[in-house]
Amino acid sequence: MKSNLNFRWLTEAYAEPLQLDWEGRGDMSATTLPIAQGMGYSSLDHMRLALKMEVCQISHHFVPGMPTQWLPMAEIVGKSSEPQFLVREFMNGKSMLHDRQLDTKLYDELRRSTFHLFEAIDLQVWLNSGEDVAMAMLKMDISTLYNLIGEAYTQNLLKGLNLGKAQVTSLQPVPSKITRMLHSGFSGHLTGSMRRLQAQARVLEYLVSLSGHFAESKGSRREACKTQKFDDLRDELRHLEGNLPNLEELARRYGVSARTLNEQFKREFQQSLYSFIAHERLNAAHAALTHGKHSIKVIAGAVGFSNVSSFTKAFTNRFGYPPGSLRRGK
Repeated sequence: MKSNLNFRWLTEAYAEPLQLDWEGRGDMSATTLPIAQGMGYSSLDHMRLALKMEVCQISHHFVPGMPTQWLPMAEIVGKSSEPQFLVREFMNGKSMLHDRQLDTKLYDELRRSTFHLFEAIDLQVWLNSGEDVAMAMLKMDISTLYNLIGEAYTQNLLKGLNLGKAQVTSLQPVPSKITRMLHSGFSGHLTGSMRRLQAQARVLEYLVSLSGHFAESKGSRREACKTQKFDDLRDELRHLEGNLPNLEELARRYGVSARTLNEQFKREFQQSLYSFIAHERLNAAHAALTHGKHSIKVIAGAVGFSNVSSFTKAFTNRFGYPPGSLRRGK
């Protein structure tokens, strides 16, 4: 079956598209991708495996100190004579995916995996410059998936991934131990056929684990997803900077009402969402005052307080002494 994917890096509009197809070029190892000067650098590893499976790993390193913003980075356009199963797994970084065929935008900031079932694909990938990116992709004919894991497991997997029809994109939470399997196929110490054999083994291990994960009972899977969701939320809140997040926006991304999100978070971690953020930021301020040299005013602003007075009051209520006492060595 004829299929191909064309990549075009949007920051260098005049660069030639990179075509990945089975009948085309061979493997590419540490291939530099065209990036606009001053943005950083990108590289691609690509391998063709048995049964016309393809895997690639894309890394992007942004220039230190670059403003945090969403940047349109790449287009993925392709078509096939047979439905294709495509997986995008992020180990690091954040992306927004614009499916221009379905006119939908999907954000992966919750560390979810992206799955596609398509005969024609037209995606635009945006990256967040606040964090370096490491992404792995796996593509195969849908018939290959049926041959590898069987009809029953394939049907259960597609149902669990919400890929019940052609031309669909889905974001799903996947345990990091499964995600890492796909990335581990790009180990740097092997070359040639041994490197390809290792990647093949990791892909098979990934597919078995992924199908097993979605073959679990519906109730246990729902509970596992719920736990993962709040672990992801807690991790996201720990790394927030500046103003407090909008609760309604957070709730919308997690698919619940603002009240439900706050109540469920409180049941999970025994404190409200904003109480958790306040404690995390005050703890960070305490550490900065103890070990750093920045002024109280600078530290107060860094943890989201508009003035020193409100910061001093919150700090004193939290620790029982004012922030200035740390600087006086008391």
